[in-house]
Amino acid sequence: MFTPEQTVAEIVSQDYRAAGVFKKHGLDFCCGGKKPVNSVCESHGLDPNEIIKEINSITAEKSNNNIDYSTWPAELLISYIEQMHHRYVKEAIPRIGMFTEKVAFRHGETQPELVSIYQKFIELSIEMNEHMADEENRVFPAIKKLVTNPNNEPAKLIPMIMELEDEHTAAGNLMAEIRSLSNNFTPPDWACNTYRVAFQELEAFENDLHQHVHLENNILFPSLSDYLSN
Repeated sequence: MFTPEQTVAEIVSQDYRAAGVFKKHGLDFCCGGKKPVNSVCESHGLDPNEIIKEINSITAEKSNNNIDYSTWPAELLISYIEQMHHRYVKEAIPRIGMFTEKVAFRHGETQPELVSIYQKFIELSIEMNEHMADEENRVFPAIKKLVTNPNNEPAKLIPMIMELEDEHTAAGNLMAEIRSLSNNFTPPDWACNTYRVAFQELEAFENDLHQHVHLENNILFPSLSDYLSN
């Protein structure tokens, strides 16, 4: 049973199904997950006991699909992030860019927010590509070296991780702007198929981003604390 005194990240790390509850109530579980549920709910005018009650109800049922990533070694988690999330982002960016560009071109004159969505997504795409390249070429190899050889200058990793966390926050903010501009990814009744697919793809991209950031901010990076404190 979870309690309001636990952090959002701690709860989601133990059972990812809780992420759906936090997201439904507009609570950040990835970039802002280090705060206790009590504190987060208070700042949003929500009753923490009701949120926890809902989470405990959902997570009470056993699930064979719930993976405890916190038990994974860093090398395995990095491989999973690269194979699942980095690969998805690299494949999704050109596809979503094409859809959002078409929708902006066709309907942008009467709905200027569609142009803004396209522009924000391009900005996000550039940031994500640069971010993933930095992780794959610099940060992740440094983490693998550290866990293999704890004496491998751990202090160098601290600013790298802080930089990545700042970039995660920036990406999350851009995605939140896109969600707001798209009315929570809700197309109008008259929307064509391309319009609807664009919004569906954007929402899927947001879902992937949230889990991607959660795995790094709340599981991978904290798992290195013993190495970094030496």
